[in-house]
Amino acid sequence: MSEGVSNLIQKCENWFILLPAIIVFCLVLIPTLKYQWPLSWDIFYHIHLSELYFQNGLTYWDMLTYAPYGRPIYYAPLFHFTLLNISKIFNISLFDAARYLQPVLTSLIVLSFSLAVSRIYNSTAGFLTGIFVMFTPLFYRMVLPIPEAMAMMFLPLIGLFYYLSLENNDFKYALLAGIFWGLTLLTHMLSAGIIILVIIVFTIISKIKNRDTRVKYFILFSVIGLFIAAIWWLPLLIKYGYVFKSPPAEGYLPDRYMDVFGSIPFIFGAIGILHLLQRKEKRDILFISWLFTVLVVSLSFFIGVPVITDRILTFAVFPLMALASIGVGRVNFNRDKKPFYVLIILITILGSYSGYITLQKGQIAVSDSEIDIAQWFKNNGDKTRVAVFDNFLMDPVVVSISKQPVSAGGYAPGMVNAIDINKYLSGNFTSSEIDMDNVGYLILKNNATDPPYGEVVYQNKAYKIFQF
Repeated sequence: MSEGVSNLIQKCENWFILLPAIIVFCLVLIPTLKYQWPLSWDIFYHIHLSELYFQNGLTYWDMLTYAPYGRPIYYAPLFHFTLLNISKIFNISLFDAARYLQPVLTSLIVLSFSLAVSRIYNSTAGFLTGIFVMFTPLFYRMVLPIPEAMAMMFLPLIGLFYYLSLENNDFKYALLAGIFWGLTLLTHMLSAGIIILVIIVFTIISKIKNRDTRVKYFILFSVIGLFIAAIWWLPLLIKYGYVFKSPPAEGYLPDRYMDVFGSIPFIFGAIGILHLLQRKEKRDILFISWLFTVLVVSLSFFIGVPVITDRILTFAVFPLMALASIGVGRVNFNRDKKPFYVLIILITILGSYSGYITLQKGQIAVSDSEIDIAQWFKNNGDKTRVAVFDNFLMDPVVVSISKQPVSAGGYAPGMVNAIDINKYLSGNFTSSEIDMDNVGYLILKNNATDPPYGEVVYQNKAYKIFQF
């Protein structure tokens, strides 16, 4: 085969692998251009942190949330600095930076999925992995401009490079895997915890199956990752220690898993698993151990571990879709390629349509009334006294838009101290407690009972603001 023909084939394969990411980018553009605000509620807290870094430089303390006490910033900063840099480079607001990041980040996640699988298996499997992602309702979570989505982009690369380090007996791949794990530790701790658990299980199984598996690559991978993470985490832990209050657990039975992942990839995934369990190559062990490790963690809810099942299952999307792509390759058409190509085209059309429907159901997480209250505080708030809300969802919205101190503020697991919000909502408080807690505002729904102190300074169709 001539060099020109080989180059042409290579270019076609590259575009083939890129196609799912291009489809996803176009689909996510629809809600991005439709709505003025980012799709996620979580993003308001992260925008607040980005603004905090812009105002104060590298800081470990957030004085505006859980006021008047404040709290250490227990959320890793890489996403926030990325968002801040995008905002400044393109001279746009942090809110627009987050909104425009939606199609870019989602397409990079899908591209990461496709590239990793194509490198480990083949370009067809990589293409199908990217397409299968759109079948699952969990696809919507990848669209949200949050640290978890950014970390999701790193995870397949960690798995790929660590696998290559064992397969090729090469330190440089373990080094690359460690670098990406370090970046994950600086982005989203849950993602970093899940992937290190997957790597440990994969290493143990590989060692049992093949005594020649070199543990030294795992050691290098771990040390590099922890060294990078220490840039942020070590000063924070030395200064403030670590606090994490587990959110309320949410779980459901495995009989819902087919709906969560999508019936088509679930079925093809089962076919892929059965095939790989018979073959048991090292690359097969990676994906099977990845999937079953995450599934076991998701089921730990039933033994009292406080996990949120659908958040955990998001980390099973990559291995399951990769296994589904292998399952498609096992469909037997008696060596006739045409039905196979038709099947791939059909999966592509159905996947794109499924992704479109999933995105059509999405909407911004805040109401016009809540934005209106935040704008009032931006223009009229004193920026010193604490605002107490009867709707905890409003705190990060208000603090991110107005910089008004709030009594909560998002990311509750990182809370250290907080005022007793319930006494203000029930009206059972005194003027001395107002002064002690430095409370200046109470925001209630219009149908709520007026508090014993304060006057209404603003009201819209949903809320009223009392000022003390």
